[in-house]
Amino acid sequence: MLHFCVFRKEGTAHVDAASRTDDRKQLSDEQWLIIAGLFPRRPPSECGGWPVVPPRAVLEALLWLLRIGGRWQDLADGAPSESTCRRRLRKWVETGQPFEGGLGVIVAKRETLGKQ
Repeated sequence: MLHFCVFRKEGTAHVDAASRTDDRKQLSDEQWLIIAGLFPRRPPSECGGWPVVPPRAVLEALLWLLRIGGRWQDLADGAPSESTCRRRLRKWVETGQPFEGGLGVIVAKRETLGKQ
């Protein structure tokens, strides 16, 4: 399934097509480094089981869905599973992490960059 997003930029429209095989990153490494500390990372369980999906992979999948305006079923092929993304988003919203204080970190970083 192919999705299209239309972005308006200075009076012109830019169409961004995305497919399930689209593997472009939503965040650059530099952007991720700014916000990485906001996402709690669990160590692997001593009991074994499935490996923990890194928070960046889940955030990338969520941002991709938002960019294309897709449904959970439309997650890209290399993305974490729908249930993993839903569960992690629910946990982040319920606990307030990484959203609590996240805006403050971004604003502070922006101000710091502006003074250089």
